[in-house]
Amino acid sequence: MSCETQLSIFHDRSNPLATTYELNSNASGKPVPGVLGLTYVRDAMEAPSRKLFNRSAASTLKILRLLTRSPASNTNGPGRLNVDGIQVLYGEDALEERLAPSPGSKADTVINYFSGMRVYHPNGYFTSQFLNCRSSNIKESDISPITSATAHQPIIIHSGVCLFSAKMIGFVPTKGSPVNGDYAIPSLPDASRASLYEIETITRLSSQIADLIAMVTAGARRKQDIQVRLDIPRLQYYAYPLELYERGIVDNAYVQEWMSRVNQRHSQILAIFQQAVVEGLAQRSAPANIQIESTNGTDVLSRYIQTEVASYRSPSVVQAMHVLQCHGPDQAKWRRFFSHIGEDHLPKDLRGLALLSYVYEVLRPGFDAGICHESHARPIILQVDDIAEWRIYDTADKLAKRIDAQARPMLIGMFPFHQVLTSEVNGRSSLFLHDPGHRVYNTVDPASLSPEYVHPVKVVEQTYGKPAGDMMNQLLVLHGLYGGESSAL
Repeated sequence: MSCETQLSIFHDRSNPLATTYELNSNASGKPVPGVLGLTYVRDAMEAPSRKLFNRSAASTLKILRLLTRSPASNTNGPGRLNVDGIQVLYGEDALEERLAPSPGSKADTVINYFSGMRVYHPNGYFTSQFLNCRSSNIKESDISPITSATAHQPIIIHSGVCLFSAKMIGFVPTKGSPVNGDYAIPSLPDASRASLYEIETITRLSSQIADLIAMVTAGARRKQDIQVRLDIPRLQYYAYPLELYERGIVDNAYVQEWMSRVNQRHSQILAIFQQAVVEGLAQRSAPANIQIESTNGTDVLSRYIQTEVASYRSPSVVQAMHVLQCHGPDQAKWRRFFSHIGEDHLPKDLRGLALLSYVYEVLRPGFDAGICHESHARPIILQVDDIAEWRIYDTADKLAKRIDAQARPMLIGMFPFHQVLTSEVNGRSSLFLHDPGHRVYNTVDPASLSPEYVHPVKVVEQTYGKPAGDMMNQLLVLHGLYGGESSAL
């Protein structure tokens, strides 16, 4: 990560040119050019809402104290945290995001604060990020000195990234509708290149995960095991092509080839994400003996669907739910999960079930039998994700309150701000929805008449620093997702 925080912004979808915008004192209080509702605020005095500014800093600190059990210089606003040589500056500045509310919302404007956090590691490695942190069931009493119980408190870091981009697959998995036209047949996705969305998201989230692990293992929990669970979708990408198959719009061969490419991409992105976390730990000289695994709660259903399609059948949502609850290692957990959902809110189709599985995977550690007994404290589940996935956290947070009190997890949402942005007329910037493509241009000077054509990973390097760019370049080449010539940048 570079010492100076900057954004890279694509202003025009027809001209994929990324310009840089430095977040410094000259930018404070001014809207970020081309990014709807985004403003950089260098301190609380300049914040449009000082209350929200300080609340965001306090929320970040509360989570850091829970994870590290380290004292802070200030618990009511910006300050410094020393975690056995790791210096953490929190809440000195922020990004303020103002968006129009969702349909049906009573709010006039949705306001989110992303509190600045700088982490200085003992080996000289430095990171800078802006975090939106959420937690509803953490009390001050939970942030007490380590005891015989909390010394064994499970910490599960949950993260993930979607596959491809809407442009690459021709539809939005959450909506199930194509980008253009009703029931249009999506082209089979390019299996040789990673999207800028995938590259940027893995870079940003793996860095945040590595920072957290370094802090936790350096603090009072240094002997504690930490588990990282990466939820890379697969089932979610089966649903829409299966809908087309049921309507006779595509043939069996198309669906099987589609699922094969999704499976391949799933494996590639999972491997890249896992190795990015490991590399991030090495960059920080942090312990690397961390368990990093893939979520597998829907694997039994994915295999079942593939078998059914190979036999020219398409399973119903009722059959799919039966498979989850009656087969595989997670069947008891799925039964408990559905019992908390309630019959009126059960999914009506396979797409709805696939989306609900995101929530299941976040909460899964809370359904582990015997995870909390007399010598253990409640598990901490930390969802490190893109802010676009806040609904997963929100739904999981509500359902967590229905879990048995003794096993109820402390659920935390930590959403690092995406520093590669697209200019939007309405709504939040989204590299997934508005992918600039594989042929992008890059310039530090917005007025430059001769921008440079670069691989998308170069935009990530410009934004997050050369170590991040080099790491992603190597991992993309290693796993066959660089595209074009496999040469170092």
